[in-house]
Amino acid sequence: MSTTEFPQAADDVRVKFTDTDQCKRFTFCRICRDTTTVGKLWRNVVAKRFDVPGTDWDCPHGWKWGGKPGLVLSIKQKLGLGTKIKAGTSKFGVRPCGGCMKRAAKMDGRQA
Repeated sequence: MSTTEFPQAADDVRVKFTDTDQCKRFTFCRICRDTTTVGKLWRNVVAKRFDVPGTDWDCPHGWKWGGKPGLVLSIKQKLGLGTKIKAGTSKFGVRPCGGCMKRAAKMDGRQA
């Protein structure tokens, strides 16, 4: 069996930036939402490397332009309900599984 029979990924297939860990973990949110020249240059570089809807795309996490999180996201991050629930159930001997960790992260606003 030759290697030509196996499906190959096309060279032009690019990953959506909003699907990367950097986006999901809020690594670059402040610079991504920056309205100055620095933010625009950063978004242009990302647009060249990843699949994004133009150079000024909407944030999937609710961050506003100017580097500030939206109201819902900032409340989630301040309250940290997912972490509190996880800590409470752990006190009763319930070990958090992968689903629990994802739920806690989503409730804390750490993941889309």
